Amino acid sequence: MAKLSKYLEIGSSPHVTDGTSTDAIMRNVILALLPVTAFAIYAFGTGAALVLAVATVSCVLTEHWLCRWTGKPSTVGDWSVAITGLLYGLTLPPDLPLWMVFVGGVFGVAVAKFLFGGLGMNAFNAALVGRAFLQAAFPQAMTHWQMPFAEGRFEHIPTSVLAMPFWEPTYDAVTTATPLALMKFEAEFAGGRELMAGLTSGSVGETCGVLILLGGIYLVARNMMNWRIPASIFLSVAAMTWVFQLYDPATYPGPVFMLFSGGLMLGAVFMATDMVASPPLLGRHARGRDVRDPAGQRGVAAHRQLDPAQGVRHWQGGGMNTPAPIAQKKTTAWSMYRAIVGIGAFCALLIVTVYQATAERIADNKARFLSNAVAEVLPAARSTVEVTRDADGALVAATEPANLPVFLGYGEDGGLVGAVITAQAMGYADNITVLYSYAFDLEAIVGFKVLESKETPGLGDKVEIEPHFLANFEGLDARLNEDGTTLANAIVTVKQGEKTEPWQLDGITGATITSDAIGVILNQGSGYWLPVLERDARTFQSLQSTEE
Repeated sequence: MAKLSKYLEIGSSPHVTDGTSTDAIMRNVILALLPVTAFAIYAFGTGAALVLAVATVSCVLTEHWLCRWTGKPSTVGDWSVAITGLLYGLTLPPDLPLWMVFVGGVFGVAVAKFLFGGLGMNAFNAALVGRAFLQAAFPQAMTHWQMPFAEGRFEHIPTSVLAMPFWEPTYDAVTTATPLALMKFEAEFAGGRELMAGLTSGSVGETCGVLILLGGIYLVARNMMNWRIPASIFLSVAAMTWVFQLYDPATYPGPVFMLFSGGLMLGAVFMATDMVASPPLLGRHARGRDVRDPAGQRGVAAHRQLDPAQGVRHWQGGGMNTPAPIAQKKTTAWSMYRAIVGIGAFCALLIVTVYQATAERIADNKARFLSNAVAEVLPAARSTVEVTRDADGALVAATEPANLPVFLGYGEDGGLVGAVITAQAMGYADNITVLYSYAFDLEAIVGFKVLESKETPGLGDKVEIEPHFLANFEGLDARLNEDGTTLANAIVTVKQGEKTEPWQLDGITGATITSDAIGVILNQGSGYWLPVLERDARTFQSLQSTEE
């Protein structure tokens, strides 16, 4: 018998396409990113150009080498990894050391893309995974920003960019805050024109929102981007911002500020629309059901007709037996809502169950941790009593634990040796809660400990471990004025190396906001508690002696 000259190829849908290949789509994305990339180099100079180049090369080389290492054909020709590298570079600071850029690119492609099976199989955006890795590994370098259009930006390469691996980089430009940081800590709102035109600090490619939007419009016009994804993000952010601004215009900025500050614009247009990572996992629970012939799994194939009553395709007639074709029912809004409510209810039940099961243990651990912290900052105390202020401002014994407790400490002889104050204020990322001790005989703060902080690891958390900063609390002046109503000198933080007075805190370079926050916490807490402690605390010596 002669062999068949043609074979039947069986594959999954879609069987009819518009002829657009993967590499053609990727090349169009590159074109859409070119204006943003060109502006980034123009705004930040040679440092940004080198960062973008190394980011792209690191991603391309990693994918090529991994393909060769596993015996697969190289996939760098489809341009997808070039887009990954370019987007990854656009999310980085313009003066980031190049060795860090290279390491992040290798991690993003190897772990977030190749490990999952390559293009079309990755569950996360590889560019964002690379950036997240750098944010966790090198937080200090990843939070250093410079202003665009600096003088001489094309005349030399920034020193920090050429820093040797694992050496602390030296920065030529002065650190500046991003628009979001200025809003959060100094209540300053950048103008909409500045934000849209890219006249503010930030990552390499996040500053000029207008060019990002133009790139997105180009891809939508070419039918290579689902416009609903960025549009839904923009509308949600604008609506929520508008509501908050109506509530308190002095505190909350308007929609234009929130849309064009930070990385929202770049993320919504080029990250959230990732053709692989954008479909939500929720869709697996809300998609239509596969339906076969009601009479059974197999039918007789001769011809087919569509039953309008059921929307199911039947096969009828004579011939060889074949499986009945599959018709997929259309996803309904109800199935989507049901999935959302079901998953939400399960998660809520799980959270409540875990909370109830661990609440008592967590409370015990917190009490034990607080007790150890009090003993650490006031080691001379052998016993303590928690106190508070009554409605008249007088010092009284606390009847129940407070969120920010204050303790009086007593020595072995029952005498008052000091007080321990808990205070809190906003830091760089969130509230910082500290515990510090006050010695009555020295009129000074003599102990300090951070109880709770979400500051950047390796940067803001230096206030907990930096020796020169902790040396501030070996006798920080906290004397009251002659009337005993407030501090004689406000406790403030100064730049590292510029401390000249005993009531000043020697700050930490690179963690300015966090170290400034510690000064605010101590000044506010001491101004509120020390006058009443100095006036009334000694009346508790007899109370403590009686209890013992």
